[in-house]
Amino acid sequence: MTYVKFKLAAHCARLALSGSLICLFLTSPTVAQQRILLDKIVAIVDRDVVLQSELNNRLEDIRQTADRESRELPAPNQLRDEVLETLIMENIQMQFAERASIRYDDDTINRVLGNMAQESGLSFEAYIQALQTQGVYLQTREQVRQQLTMQELQRGYVNQRITVTDQEIDNFLNSEMGQEVISADYLIDHILIPLAATDSPQVRDDKLRYAAEMVAQLQEGSSISETRARALAERRFAIDGTNFGWRKLDQLPSLFANEVEPMRVDQIEGPIEAGNGFHIIQLRDKRGGTEQIVKQTHIRHIMLAPNEIRDEQQTIELINELRQRIVDDGEEFT
Repeated sequence: MTYVKFKLAAHCARLALSGSLICLFLTSPTVAQQRILLDKIVAIVDRDVVLQSELNNRLEDIRQTADRESRELPAPNQLRDEVLETLIMENIQMQFAERASIRYDDDTINRVLGNMAQESGLSFEAYIQALQTQGVYLQTREQVRQQLTMQELQRGYVNQRITVTDQEIDNFLNSEMGQEVISADYLIDHILIPLAATDSPQVRDDKLRYAAEMVAQLQEGSSISETRARALAERRFAIDGTNFGWRKLDQLPSLFANEVEPMRVDQIEGPIEAGNGFHIIQLRDKRGGTEQIVKQTHIRHIMLAPNEIRDEQQTIELINELRQRIVDDGEEFT
């Protein structure tokens, strides 16, 4: 019995000694000196946080950009406060976006990165390799995703706040600016056979006949560019002309405006005599200026989102049940 008590006492002593050694080891100065602060929280934003590393990375990006552009920055403390406020606002927006189920997949991110690569004069693969070499590939992808998400969120909130009444639309359409917007645009091509002050009546008649020949060629199916090229090659008379591009009637020379308005697409008019020569015009195309019937659809919708009392699966089941009641059972939408 004494032997058992002795063994038990010895065992307890060893446990006590080992516990003391563990405590000494954990509190030894050498171990304490090896502790490294990896990161820390600088702001708590609802259900998320802003880390010191995020703040440092953003500050470094801003400093590098300022150095490249030789731009002066605010005082360090002011800059830190401004950047931290920006990060907090971005965090809030990202949480709103998450609740609104705004997400961008990897294919969309890759397309944006592809555009960035093209702007940098690199192939997609070379651009990705450069980002990886700099150690910022994942960070860049996340920045792109975040920017796209916030832009979509902001568009959604702006659209919700835009309300245009029927009266405002009518007022605009009846205004001078509104009439300008809805008036037709004309695409005009033209040839000019110039007249000179020194031209004799005979030369003037020859130029008029030449212009009439060109009109006949155009009416037989020759394109205006072909006719112009042929005339330049023949060198019978100097010619000029250009494509006016898309113009409103009031943007055209008054000489042409009266001719163009009743013309059909591809119609030829000329020769039109003016002080500077004989003109031939063709209406290449026309857009706008006519009433159009626009089909409008009135849409109502129900949106359910997971919350504290209903998970995603329960939300899906509930929305399916509501759909069945409306579509199959004929229940009123409201």
